[in-house]
Amino acid sequence: MVCGTCGHSYENILHVLRDCKMAREIWMQLIPTDGSVKHANTYAVAGGILRDQKGVWLLGFTRYLGNCEIIDSELCGILDGLQIAFDRGF
Repeated sequence: MVCGTCGHSYENILHVLRDCKMAREIWMQLIPTDGSVKHANTYAVAGGILRDQKGVWLLGFTRYLGNCEIIDSELCGILDGLQIAFDRGF
């Protein structure tokens, strides 16, 4: 299936959440997150920030994830950010 947003030849969940340039821009505006994995031992962390509609910083978050792949840390950052925003009524 072709991505209806950017026209990429293949659309799957990873493309929608991580690889689509337009989706990535939207995610970064909503919840700027990042994940990092230390290659030698695959220890990972995820974190991000929440901003209001004017770009003013509201809060930041980080979480140690243990051993995982980079895609897991990236998605955990998104999930954590969405959960925090939901819990705080944003």
